[in-house]
Amino acid sequence: MNRGNGLPSDQNRKPSRVGVVGASGQLGSALCERLAGLGCDLALCGIDGLEQDKLAERLREGWQISATASLADVTQPDSLAAFFASIDDPLPAKGANWVVINAGIGSARPQGDYLESADTIDNLVSVNFLGCLNAIRASVSWLSRIDGGRIIVVSSLASLAGSPENPAYAATKAGIRVACLSMQPALAKRKIAFTLAHPGFLSERTQDGGSNWRPFAMSPDAAADRIVRAALGGRAETAFPWQMAWFVRAMAMVPAGLRQRIYGRVSGDPEAA
Repeated sequence: MNRGNGLPSDQNRKPSRVGVVGASGQLGSALCERLAGLGCDLALCGIDGLEQDKLAERLREGWQISATASLADVTQPDSLAAFFASIDDPLPAKGANWVVINAGIGSARPQGDYLESADTIDNLVSVNFLGCLNAIRASVSWLSRIDGGRIIVVSSLASLAGSPENPAYAATKAGIRVACLSMQPALAKRKIAFTLAHPGFLSERTQDGGSNWRPFAMSPDAAADRIVRAALGGRAETAFPWQMAWFVRAMAMVPAGLRQRIYGRVSGDPEAA
């Protein structure tokens, strides 16, 4: 997935201002650290005010940049509008303007069931789909006022071919991917581009100091580096690690019956296999 976005080269330059929606969590923190290393000024928002305040302070002290933190909920459009209004700057940026949308929740279907619970699905749709669309709309409004830029949407490999472990989660991610691809032609006229990032499993640290092992898992720092490098290169989509990306793309192309048997073996579901 190396397709470019067709924007002028000045819209693919290194960012100087970045709004980060969903800065909490290990991947969000890693993205902020990576962007701070580029010398970007950062405005963070999310629902975990204490964690974001600590992160902003660490970024200011460690990288000597401007970093602010605000409370905002992607399910509340007014709070997103207020966040972007708070970082409006009439002066042109020295580089490009970016928005990173990393807000989202995960899920897993109950053992022996075929789908997540109704309450879980409601939350997934509210945050991962409708909430992400809210964040995109607010981002477009901000970037349109300041001569365009780039929106980086953190999605998942599950968006490309589904996932038997969490079908509804995969559906919300797939929905956002299709929506972004559909919006891109119209947004290009506003000098706004997308970079859709589809990471696989992340080896995030657990509360006891360990990590949750998954095949071909990447650290949040490595994933953040891949995402930022893809955006700097003007890529429309990036999927990684390559082993999992290859497998998922292959699953999208094989006949449905074969895909069902393969997914059944992978998920440990003897009936599907």
